[in-house]
Amino acid sequence: MLSFILIMMLDFKALSNLRGKDAVKLCEFMVTSNKDFFEKLTPDQEEKFIKTSYDFLSDRYGKDNVVYAVVHKDEKTPHMHLGFVPVTEDVRLSAKEHFGQKLQLVQLQDDFNKHVKAQGFELDRGVSSDRKHVAPHRYKAKELEGQVAELKEEYSRVREQQEKELLAQKAEIEKTEARLVEVKQALNEIEVPL
Repeated sequence: MLSFILIMMLDFKALSNLRGKDAVKLCEFMVTSNKDFFEKLTPDQEEKFIKTSYDFLSDRYGKDNVVYAVVHKDEKTPHMHLGFVPVTEDVRLSAKEHFGQKLQLVQLQDDFNKHVKAQGFELDRGVSSDRKHVAPHRYKAKELEGQVAELKEEYSRVREQQEKELLAQKAEIEKTEARLVEVKQALNEIEVPL
C-alpha cells in the first residue's frame, strides 16, 4: 500500500528577508493521470510513479525547498500534492522566475512527460491550450448566464407557439360563433307551427 507523506517545517522568519510584500510563498503541484492509466498499474508500479514524480519535482525545484508531498487515494484517481517554496538559485523568493512565462510551464510538462516515460510509464502528454484560467465564481456566473439565455429563448419559443395556438382557437371560436348566429337566424326565419 502506498504511504507517502513528507512534511517539512519552515522557518518563515528566515524567509522574511527573501520576500517582498506580495511574493508567492508557496507553489503547489498536483500530479495525477486518468483512471485508465492507474487501472493498468500494479500497486508497486503506482508507488513507483508517485516516487518518480516526486523525485522529478524535488530535483527540479530543490529538495530543501519542498515543504510537503501528500498522496491522496480516496478520490477517483490517485494523486499527489507537492508544495515547495519558490526560491531561486540566487536565494530570492520568486514564483515568477519559475513560472512567469507560459513557455516555462509547457517545458515543465514536456520534461515531466519525458522523465516518467524514461522510467517506463506510458503517460500521454496533455495537449497545450490557449485557454485562460477562469476563477470558479466567474465560471459559474458564465454558466448561469448561458442557462438564462437558453431559458429566455425557450420562453420566447413557447410563448410564440401558445400565441399561435390561442389565435387559432380564437379564430375557431369566432367561426363557431358566426355559424351559431347563422343557425339562430335560420331558426328564427322558419315559422314553426305551435
